[in-house]
Amino acid sequence: MKILETLAKTPSLVTAVSQANNLHSDLTSENIAAMDTAWSSKSSNIELTIKNISNNSLSNYLTDFINSNPAEVEVFVTDLKGLNIAMTDRTSDYLQSDEEWWKSTYANGSGEFM
Repeated sequence: MKILETLAKTPSLVTAVSQANNLHSDLTSENIAAMDTAWSSKSSNIELTIKNISNNSLSNYLTDFINSNPAEVEVFVTDLKGLNIAMTDRTSDYLQSDEEWWKSTYANGSGEFM
């Protein structure tokens, strides 16, 4: 677990999350729900978003991390709203904030390591 805590503090990751928080600040719950549904149903209108997330520099960094740390099977990063911003593998959905692990980790904004 310590290695994931260290990863979470990587400056490029922290910067990417901050940028995504700003970028996504105006998204409404309706926008997010529509994007999450499109992601889950593999709708063609979300494929560019998925490609951009899968191929961004942070996702590439995470892939290198996984390759160097084979005990970690999958890693993805979300923004403040729980939206994927980087991933080693495509997740089943775009929105992670409805997951118990995310709610526990977010802890109403205080955050904690699980």
